[in-house]
Amino acid sequence: MGNFNDVSASSLAALTREYRAIAQNLANVRTAGYKQHVSKFHRLLQQTPATPNDPVVSEAPAEVQNEVTLDFRQGGIMPTGRSLDVAIEGEGFFVINTARRGPLYTRNGQFMTNANRQLVTTRGELVAGAGGPLVIPDNVPLQKVAIGKDGTMSAGAQEIGQLQIVAFDRPNDLLPQGASTFAAPPQMRSTPGEHVTLHQGFVENSNVSAINELVKLIQVTRLYEAGVKSIGKQDERQRMLLRFATG
Repeated sequence: MGNFNDVSASSLAALTREYRAIAQNLANVRTAGYKQHVSKFHRLLQQTPATPNDPVVSEAPAEVQNEVTLDFRQGGIMPTGRSLDVAIEGEGFFVINTARRGPLYTRNGQFMTNANRQLVTTRGELVAGAGGPLVIPDNVPLQKVAIGKDGTMSAGAQEIGQLQIVAFDRPNDLLPQGASTFAAPPQMRSTPGEHVTLHQGFVENSNVSAINELVKLIQVTRLYEAGVKSIGKQDERQRMLLRFATG
């Protein structure tokens, strides 16, 4: 009896984690550079005798395990018309230099300038250039900034540097640090992102499909309700047996 409830509780906990992943994906459908969180379910069915009048219970004793991974498939590329917006096509990341957390990595290319005319993220963190910070001269309007497909930046006729793009052999090992930013574990090493094409005036959309997530949400809700009913039925059986045993 106890094992049944333990497994059912484990299944409900896994479904709760799946629900949280779906909710996070739906909340970031419109977040540039966001990579959807995916939970993989593995149901280890036990040999449990089914009863014709209790089909729900026959499926309830299943251990459900899930782990959340990141889906790094390419998101759609959307034009913005902003000269400092950049989208990556291919496998690679922009490098963001932060004072407290060290280098971070992102596919969100919505950039701007700070008071020193340095290229920064919307949170004010420095965007790394291959040779140092990227600074736009004061006398050059932002509309005159050009970014080549290899990340080379020019302000008017002056070349000011190149966006640093890196890649990882195992991007799924990256650690989320927000909606679209990642950190690398200490042992993880990056390589130059050589097989990418940059698109100025575009951003990469989230790779989440709202329709798919809503379908998953319905499925998870139904499974959760079935699991709760199964536990309720088993608890009722235990109470009946206890009343019978105690007279």
